[in-house]
Amino acid sequence: MKSLKITYPDVNISSFSASKSGYVGDSVTLKASVSSGTAPYEYQYSYDDAKGIKHIITAYTANKTSTTWNTSSLSAGDYTIRVEVRDKNKKTATKTSTISLKSRSVKGSISTMETSYTQNDEWYPNVRFQVNISYETTAPSPYKYKVQYKKSSDKNYTNLSDFKTYSGSTQIELLPTSKDIGTYNYRLIVRDKNNKEFTAVVF
Repeated sequence: MKSLKITYPDVNISSFSASKSGYVGDSVTLKASVSSGTAPYEYQYSYDDAKGIKHIITAYTANKTSTTWNTSSLSAGDYTIRVEVRDKNKKTATKTSTISLKSRSVKGSISTMETSYTQNDEWYPNVRFQVNISYETTAPSPYKYKVQYKKSSDKNYTNLSDFKTYSGSTQIELLPTSKDIGTYNYRLIVRDKNNKEFTAVVF
């Protein structure tokens, strides 16, 4: 007597891709497609951290051929991303890929020159400066900026002003430092589209 063995087709993941990101904080779109198996399919997406610990991005969901991965909580580095597919007959398949995330940065400059003015016959030192945020900046625009200053003997910086919208190389500003003679330090703080702050220049 002959026996007949019936088997279900294996699940095959024909493609698995990630939208190009490159930077921590970006939202990455993961997409997968299946070429064989028995519909309907369920998809689960995950990634491994630097210690090899698996984190679920999206748990098994029917017909979930794509998902969005928010990388804001991650650090720069290489990550293994993964899709797992389960079909109607509980057959499964897994496909992995690697994505590299870099830290965003802000580059800028402050051009300064010392000037002075008199008031009530007293001399007051000032600093005029101009701010520029470099095209090499990788943080998402638009930007806001502020400049802080302190005497070299002080512990804390003082804000020149609240954050201002940056729209190209700024007009020259004026910083009064009262009538104290001494050495001053300055720094440029830039806030990006996601309200993340960067210290771009210190001098």
